[in-house]
Amino acid sequence: MSLACFECKQIGFFVRPLILFERKGSFDPQKPVSHYHNFYTGCATFDDLGEAVKSSRFMVVELCHNQSGGEDKIEETKHKLVDEEVLAKKLPKTFKALLKAGK
Repeated sequence: MSLACFECKQIGFFVRPLILFERKGSFDPQKPVSHYHNFYTGCATFDDLGEAVKSSRFMVVELCHNQSGGEDKIEETKHKLVDEEVLAKKLPKTFKALLKAGK
């Protein structure tokens, strides 16, 4: 888990949205967000990533307890699946890095 924004390289974004990646798109709401490949972002808000979609390999979460470490379970967060095209356009470095990490 990175405490810096992968897009702009600024550090200290551990209370910002976290982008998760799961190769098959089967996120388990009972698992902690740290179980998945992820990067924090300071370059997009939860709402910047569009409306929730029905299926995706990417999810955006906001930790509800404002704690670093990502130990919140997905079901304990504000979260939604995000459209891959929207994510690739808004956060291209993060998108590519998560695809690479998830191979």
